Amino acid sequence: MRRWLAAGCLASAWAYAQTAGARAVAGIDRLPVYPKMSTASAPVGQLSKGDAVQITLVLFGDEITWCAISRVGETKRLGYVSCDQLTPDRGGEEAAAAPPAAATPATPPAPAQPREPIRIREVPSTPPAAARVREITPQAAAALVHSAREAGVLPDPSALGPKLPPSPPPEQAPSAGFPAPPGWPLGDLFARLLRGSGVDAELRRFVETVNPVSFLEKSRLRHVDADGLRDAAARHLRRFVAEEDDMVKLLAARFHAGETEALAAYLDQPAARKLELASAAAASPGAHARLVEFAQELPKNPPPEARLALIHRIHGGMGLTVGEIDVTLGVVRAMALAMNPVLPERLRFTAEQLEAALEQVRSHYAAVARNAAIVHLLFLHRDLTDAELEETARFWESEAGQRLSLAVREGLAAAGTKAAKQMAMSVPPASPDSSRP
Repeated sequence: MRRWLAAGCLASAWAYAQTAGARAVAGIDRLPVYPKMSTASAPVGQLSKGDAVQITLVLFGDEITWCAISRVGETKRLGYVSCDQLTPDRGGEEAAAAPPAAATPATPPAPAQPREPIRIREVPSTPPAAARVREITPQAAAALVHSAREAGVLPDPSALGPKLPPSPPPEQAPSAGFPAPPGWPLGDLFARLLRGSGVDAELRRFVETVNPVSFLEKSRLRHVDADGLRDAAARHLRRFVAEEDDMVKLLAARFHAGETEALAAYLDQPAARKLELASAAAASPGAHARLVEFAQELPKNPPPEARLALIHRIHGGMGLTVGEIDVTLGVVRAMALAMNPVLPERLRFTAEQLEAALEQVRSHYAAVARNAAIVHLLFLHRDLTDAELEETARFWESEAGQRLSLAVREGLAAAGTKAAKQMAMSVPPASPDSSRP
């Protein structure tokens, strides 16, 4: 079931009229207060019937709508309770609203228009992410690979030749202007490296499947041109994340001569040459349909555990998923705040509530993004033998591979910042006949 994240509201009709900071009382005796949103966790306390609290955040789960609560007038969070077990604090509201007997204002103040809660929608799984792939920890992956080598399923590393040459200490490396290895123009080296390492295809997959607009609820989106917003997001992300020229320049500024030799040595391996072909195929028409078909077949024909362990090593070495999550949520944040001028006041995002809602959606989105990346890497590396997967994993775990990973993540972060800034100026209002107050 699709889940939703919200800030400052309850699941009932009463709650939807409230804002963050609304007061409520426990509706039952011994209402358990949990440290996290799970009844499997041990309660940290309980409320008695009639105990007053403030609602600071509401999180819509599959079975339970959770209210984060604090004591009235305090900011420290007590924990989480089921919103269904809370009722409106009518007495507290009436007491707060009633003026002293001696103070009768000539004109009662106009009631403040309630601000609608911020709801951040969890990203729907794209078709490739619908195929769940079992998570393997680094320790378990190492054990699986070792067992596979013992059984002769995977080759011994010594049969693959020496490791890539280590990088010289940074103080011995020139910062720029170094020559490329013989026969390799510098731009060609890094352009081919992006394709031969799978980075190019991974960034393209991210840009083509992520949809920051899907995080935002429809009640706010109807006040903007949602289709135009979606197109703008895709355009800016594609420009700043998947543009090869910018990434090539950044990589050239991060590597010294010794490391370019190690990178060129990797490109001479069969695994890199196969990945170059796979990367080109991933950019061809119909590639996404083939990926979806591959993902749908995974539950029926799961990869052997040893092969999945190698893919997990490659995914860990590349380290792009965290960067993709940060870029996505950064664009969502910029997009939401930039929508404020065209939204009615009651619907405008506040920075504090927005941050809380995004933080709550992060963990679920991380799981979706990680699974999508693993599925795509299985697809991208499907024509590589186990020995070639081992070669690729060893490259990403080498000094040169880790420096490449760091440089690509730096480029991804910089590109995400640029895209977010552009999105802040790319929020088209809805046409007058489609917008509602």
